[in-house]
Amino acid sequence: MLGVTAVDALIFYFVMPKRYQLFDNRVRIVLGWPFGMDIRLSDIKEARPSSGSDNLALRRIKFATSSRTAMEIVRKNGWSVVISPSDREAFLQRLNEALKAARGSI
Repeated sequence: MLGVTAVDALIFYFVMPKRYQLFDNRVRIVLGWPFGMDIRLSDIKEARPSSGSDNLALRRIKFATSSRTAMEIVRKNGWSVVISPSDREAFLQRLNEALKAARGSI
């Protein structure tokens, strides 16, 4: 039992998102060390708030830990990603500004 509990704890540590970072060319989802996921800004079609019922769709990667602050990053190619930053409105605003800047420079 102790071994199974330790394995479960490690899985949660490596899979649960720690923070979301916004760079000039990508969004990084930081998971447990050394794992993470990068989404290039050029691959993002749109970013929008997501409700609890929207999160039930199958073709999404779900890193959301809260349905109250969930947002969806819709990608041009591949699966959409659902995340839950602590301040959804501020993150969406900064992400949309970064998307405008990235699309303006192309």
